[in-house]
Amino acid sequence: MSITSVLALGLFSQSIFFGGNIAVSSIFIPIIRQKQVPPKLQVKMWEKIYDDASKLMAGSAFVGFLCYMYEAY
Repeated sequence: MSITSVLALGLFSQSIFFGGNIAVSSIFIPIIRQKQVPPKLQVKMWEKIYDDASKLMAGSAFVGFLCYMYEAY
């Protein structure tokens, strides 16, 4: 089995998706939930992270989907 450029792109986009989820879950959320961070700032930080990550995650998931569909058929 050889790895084509489309498959490599699909794997790369899925690694961005997976790594982004790990970063949000294990790095950013504990930082936001610290007791010294005021609730209003927590909301602003979460909104910023959500808005930025939703664009990146949706795009990388869609690219991965297209690449895997192309490779399957």
